[in-house]
Amino acid sequence: TAQQEKMEAWAQLDLAELTKCAGEVVNALSHLDTQIRSRATRLVQKLEESTKAKIAEDIAKLLESPYKAVRSTALDTMARSFEKSILRQYQSNLFARLEDSAGEVRQKACSAIVKLDPIDDLIPQLTALLSHTKSHVRMQGLILLSRCQSDKLKDQAVHIAKLLDGDDDLRECALHAMASLEPADLSDHKDALLNNLLHDRDSVRTAAVKIIARIKPVEPLVPAIVGLLDHTSAQVREAALKALDLLMNQNTLWSNGALVLAVVKALADDSQEVRDFAERALGRVDAKLQASVARAVVDLGLVDHKLSNVRVVALGVLGMLSSDSLSEHKASIIERLEDEDKRVVSTALRALTSLEAKTLESDFTTLLSHADYHVRAEMVAKLPTTDIQATATRILDDSSVTVQHATLKALADFSPSQLSTHASRLVRVLGSSSTEVSKKAQELLRMLLPEMLVDHVGALAAQARHGKWCARAGALSVLEMVDQDHLKAQAAVIINALADSDEDVRAAALQTLSKLSIEALSEQVDVLVARLDHETSSVREAALRALSKVPTARIAEHSARLVRRLEDEDEAVRSAAAKLLKQLLGTPEVARALTARLFQMLSHTKLSVRQAALEALSSADPRILEEHTTSLQSMLAHRDSQILELGLGVLALFSPRVVAEFNAAVVASLKHIEDPVRVAALDMVHKLPRGMFEEAADRVLELVYDEAQPVADAALKAYKRFSPQKRSASVDVVVAKMISANKASGQAQWDMQNRAAKALDTIPALTVVREFPKLIEVLNSPSIRDRTVGQWTKRLCLYR
Repeated sequence: TAQQEKMEAWAQLDLAELTKCAGEVVNALSHLDTQIRSRATRLVQKLEESTKAKIAEDIAKLLESPYKAVRSTALDTMARSFEKSILRQYQSNLFARLEDSAGEVRQKACSAIVKLDPIDDLIPQLTALLSHTKSHVRMQGLILLSRCQSDKLKDQAVHIAKLLDGDDDLRECALHAMASLEPADLSDHKDALLNNLLHDRDSVRTAAVKIIARIKPVEPLVPAIVGLLDHTSAQVREAALKALDLLMNQNTLWSNGALVLAVVKALADDSQEVRDFAERALGRVDAKLQASVARAVVDLGLVDHKLSNVRVVALGVLGMLSSDSLSEHKASIIERLEDEDKRVVSTALRALTSLEAKTLESDFTTLLSHADYHVRAEMVAKLPTTDIQATATRILDDSSVTVQHATLKALADFSPSQLSTHASRLVRVLGSSSTEVSKKAQELLRMLLPEMLVDHVGALAAQARHGKWCARAGALSVLEMVDQDHLKAQAAVIINALADSDEDVRAAALQTLSKLSIEALSEQVDVLVARLDHETSSVREAALRALSKVPTARIAEHSARLVRRLEDEDEAVRSAAAKLLKQLLGTPEVARALTARLFQMLSHTKLSVRQAALEALSSADPRILEEHTTSLQSMLAHRDSQILELGLGVLALFSPRVVAEFNAAVVASLKHIEDPVRVAALDMVHKLPRGMFEEAADRVLELVYDEAQPVADAALKAYKRFSPQKRSASVDVVVAKMISANKASGQAQWDMQNRAAKALDTIPALTVVREFPKLIEVLNSPSIRDRTVGQWTKRLCLYR
């Protein structure tokens, strides 16, 4: 603990004071505590070079310590702290430690010697280590030699190569050292390197593979490596293929027939790893030699091999070849389409699809009848346009939706006249069990001209009634395209579809319904009205939207049922009903009775219903509205704030004369406690006669500074409607607000100044300029940050 405290104290010293303690720091390098030795090393690193030179001898003496940890620390300190000039003086000491009994010390000595870089001048000493009686010394010599420049190592290659027959670790180190040689210097040792491909250790074989791949020239190596492909060990065969893979990546060796045959044979190896490497190597075959590879694959019977994995790999190699090289083996590939293993069939199919369509011309008929639907689908994709036109009728009846979809994709390139010959089949395919197929058929049918669909309207209507949901939606979508006469005949089918259980079908029906003529819709009013009570809200909404296209005289008798829809639980239905009732209010025969019913709805318990009724009343005749002033008076006097708010909204519908009668109620509402009521009153106040309106100016101006932002915004909007004279008359109040706001702080100050500035912006500029002396204090305030206030500052200065 005392030593730890001393170390901490030394760490705080400046360089001059630390130098005085250098001797004690060196002594700490021999302490038995690991942490203390480590801290001492860091302290030595901080010393000046001149001081390090003085203590180097003392540190070197520690290399003879009986404790390996101390020897290791001394070497680590020398490597980290000393420059090369100092280390060179203790070169012999470092080499002596390469023979240390402790592996950790030998590694540290090796690291220290590397610091002498370049170490090419030490090659004789390092080579001498290769003959040492202890293997770990020979290993350190190899490690250091691998750091030397290749041109300096040429003469030592023989000594290094001798260790390629040593123990496992030595072999590996020798291989790493050999890797530093030039490619030309490696060829003399190719036999020793090849022998290491037979080694049990994977890392040795891997290192040997990498070096063999660098040997120049490579041709003499090929027979020996090819011979290893017949070795009993799968690991050796794999290493041989790895070497060949690297060699073939860098050199043109494929002209060697024995090599090609050997690699192809490896596709049938018992080892999956060997098969994978063989397949990868063959994937780089030059285009000129692909034919010979394909022949070798077929001649060796790999396509028909007893192992399915081999058949898969063999077909995979064939599939990588060009169409020309592959074409002569078409029959062998087609045979594999009957294989019991699905992977083989799939790989054969991929190879087959890489052939040109003309190559398969004589086989299309057979392949289109294949038992496997994948084969049929792929062949459809390969068919020329003329063949598709001739066979589409048959293949559209295929039991596989995959084949049907492939056929439909191929038909997408046809012209409408070409497609029309298959229209009946396309209508039938609308009912496919596959949604994707059904939608594709719908897409193709919509490409036809209206007159081409005439003969298929009945079939489309049948699909719209009884098909799957996607068939019903698709048929309705296609019916949209036919002419009015044929569409009118199917009006009942379309309207019935509005009540379909599927949302997509209902949407398609509504879209198609919009294409019906007004005459056709008028004939279906009773059916549409019956849909107003359907359990599904979207059906009720669709019926209302359809009725909105019918002349109002035709639906006037159903006004009571339409009014009931204002009570619907669904907002979209209520909105659609309100829009339709607004249209009906323009029909004299029902306007008076309908207005009365809507006023009754204003007393409904639900706010949503009252709001829907108000929306509908917005189109009522003002003269008829005046018959209901008693109801209006009741609403404006109601204690319920929501009804009062609604009453103000209703008042906005009346004529100015009636509005003037309720002046007192409107002005009183400006002081209501509820924000929505004040907003409604502000929206209403400007509709008062000018004199009454301007009498409320003071109250409106007060509300500009209301705490509720919606109220303040509505008040400012109303304030802008006052005459310029009235706004000019209120300039004192607005300026006073700005001045008082300057005394506030935080958000309150911000809001008040912002609103006052907006109010000032509505007052004639010359009027505001007269108040400039009063605004000087405000305009000079650092609190004015708001954009609007800043703009006014500029405007005032400009006018001044």
